[in-house]
Amino acid sequence: MPITSCTIIRRPGYYYLANDLEGTLVGEDYCILIISDNVILDGNGKSINPHGKNAVVLKPHVMTVRNITIINTTFLNVDIAILVDQDSRDIIITNNVFSSGLAVYTRNFISRCRISNNIFLDSSVKAKVYECEITDNKFINGSLILIDQHNTAGYVKNIISYNEFQNGGLRFDAEVGIGRLGGGPMLYVVENNTVNGKPLIYIQNRRGINLENIEAGQIVIVASEDIKIRNIRISNTEAGIVLFNVVGTTVTECNIRNARYGIYVLSSRDIKIEKCKFDRNNIGIFISRITREGPSKNILIANSTLIENKKGIVVKGVEMLKIHKLSIKNNYIGAEIDDSNNINMEHCQIDENGEGLQVNITTDIEIRNSNIMNNKIGLNAREVKYLIISNLEVKNNEIGITLNFPSNIKINDIKIENNKVGIVFNQGTNISFMNNLVEKNELGVKVISTSNFKLSKNTYTKNNQAISIIYFSRDIQVTDSIFAENVFDINISGDVSVWSEAKLNNITLLNGKVGLIANRSTVIASYILIKNYAMGAFITNYSDVTIDRCIVEKVETGFSARKASLTVMNCRLSNYEHGFIYIDELRRFNIINNIFENGKTAIWIRQISSRLPPCPQGKIINNTIINNYVGINITKTGNIFISNNTFSKNTFGVFLMNSSQVDIRYNVFYTNKIGIYDYGYLWMKFDRNTIMQNKFINNRVAIRLTIEK
Repeated sequence: MPITSCTIIRRPGYYYLANDLEGTLVGEDYCILIISDNVILDGNGKSINPHGKNAVVLKPHVMTVRNITIINTTFLNVDIAILVDQDSRDIIITNNVFSSGLAVYTRNFISRCRISNNIFLDSSVKAKVYECEITDNKFINGSLILIDQHNTAGYVKNIISYNEFQNGGLRFDAEVGIGRLGGGPMLYVVENNTVNGKPLIYIQNRRGINLENIEAGQIVIVASEDIKIRNIRISNTEAGIVLFNVVGTTVTECNIRNARYGIYVLSSRDIKIEKCKFDRNNIGIFISRITREGPSKNILIANSTLIENKKGIVVKGVEMLKIHKLSIKNNYIGAEIDDSNNINMEHCQIDENGEGLQVNITTDIEIRNSNIMNNKIGLNAREVKYLIISNLEVKNNEIGITLNFPSNIKINDIKIENNKVGIVFNQGTNISFMNNLVEKNELGVKVISTSNFKLSKNTYTKNNQAISIIYFSRDIQVTDSIFAENVFDINISGDVSVWSEAKLNNITLLNGKVGLIANRSTVIASYILIKNYAMGAFITNYSDVTIDRCIVEKVETGFSARKASLTVMNCRLSNYEHGFIYIDELRRFNIINNIFENGKTAIWIRQISSRLPPCPQGKIINNTIINNYVGINITKTGNIFISNNTFSKNTFGVFLMNSSQVDIRYNVFYTNKIGIYDYGYLWMKFDRNTIMQNKFINNRVAIRLTIEK
């Protein structure tokens, strides 16, 4: 029966193409659908071109389609040429030409099949086969991929023979099941196949085999033990070396290049890969598991080079992996580790990759004594637990390290230098960052919505911004650290609806521009030394900050606040332009028991506009203010209580400029040029100020009052 256009074959019979077919059935993703048994589809030398969709689909109305033959057809521009959508039996696919896409793909089992004498151009077969023969085919830039083998209790023989692969080969997908060493069915007879004109070496159910200095297009080891592979050169294949359900195998001094997978390991244990080179592969080393076979376990990759691969190493579902002394360079991703545990990485050089190391959903991992340099992202981790990073050099990356949703993390003794962003902590908890050097980064440490985080005994130097803590970060502690020659040291910022919270203790800030920025945050800072700064701290946007027992020297401005609540107590400020400035939309502030000396203005409380309301509450109590041009300057505001302070050797002890409701009492003014100067315009009603019970000793002028109309 001739076929002249895309159609559905509903009845048994012999069908042939009368002409080339293009496109698909209207509204469908296929050209020909076969839903009947006992069908021969003869291409008659013609072609099917579904324009990037599926050519032929086998999908019966009942459980299984049987006795289908597809011959003499050329398939062009397909997604899938022959799609077997349900269990099928007695399928023959022969004498066809497949170009592009998947030639044959079986979503379910295909049994008692024969795939033979076909040509696959840039096309692969991906099938679940059972009692099948795949023989005498030619694969050019294509491979045979076997998936999800039927679990049978009897003897089953799949024959794969006399196939010729060019730039391809044989591979098992991650859900294959093959008999274990020491018993079980032998499911494959693989013989007389070649890859790039060299033998495809297939070993199954063997012990103690040595493969050394041999010519091989591909090596496949299945359900075997104590295999040694040494000094093999393989290129341009699907997978250079395949290890499936293998125990105690060593691969040394091998060179694999231009393969889809350099080494492909499934559900194997006690594997060593040493002194090998993997370059220009899609994936250099792939290690994974099959659910019913268990994880790959106790793997060593050491003293090897991975260069110019799309991905150097990919690890999925592995236990006990050691990665030692590797050079991982110029890969898109250097190493990718997913869903694994007990990982140890040491003495590696990770250089000039897109992402040096990517780790996802992995537990119990250590990265030590390695260099991560010149990558777009050095280490990119997501949902890792119990991670230890120590003795690393993280240098010249766009982002050195980024940790997303981490928990139970310890990072110590690492050097983070000259990165655009040194390290990012995003939505993590229970983190320790200790004894590290962070220098010459655009941004050293970025903390996003993270809690229970301690940064201790670190040195931050010559960064544009040393630490940024943002977006609802809670229980952040920065302690026992040194900040030197940064432009901005610590920036703590919350969101509109949620504040960040941090404690700063026993830190030294030297030779920077701004020491602390607090924006929508709650901060307690104590035992801080701030020296040689444009501004020691800037507090804004409704932050609530307490600064206690700090020393501030040689600054333009010690502390500046706007729209914030601030307490400064038990501090010593000296050699400043302005010790403390509070500007505009004033909120609660307390300045208690501090020493201000040798500056231009010790304390300046001002509103830029007299139309703004006065400060809700301000207290300046028990301070010693010595040798300033102005001790306290109150400008265009009020509701401030100034009490029990000592003013000495200032030009102006207290200068009130157009202010009201300022209460000045119980203070001592000693040897100032003018003790209190109250200056204002008559319309400002500045006469609401209270000045009483103060002591004036040896001042040139005790109180001066000036009224302008």
